[in-house]
Amino acid sequence: MALPQFEGFDTTQHFWEQMRSRRIPEALVAWCLYKGKVIRRKMNESKIRVGRNELQDAVSQGYLNREELVAVTEFILIINQGRLITCFLNFGDTGL
Repeated sequence: MALPQFEGFDTTQHFWEQMRSRRIPEALVAWCLYKGKVIRRKMNESKIRVGRNELQDAVSQGYLNREELVAVTEFILIINQGRLITCFLNFGDTGL
């Protein structure tokens, strides 16, 4: 069974499991793909990061709800060979 693509990227089963288990909204993943800072890690692997300031911009522009991002300080996507591998949130006292 083929997994659905997300914004033109292939996905893995692990990616969808992590989104569900961590209750990460699809709008946050899309925002990260469009506005995130790309950091090359290895030859075919990249990390896309959205920090607290970018998350605040997304909330102020109406793309995301503040209630979904309580205490979130950053959101990170891992991409390997054009596939979304995993995603996770970092939390802290200085989050939204």
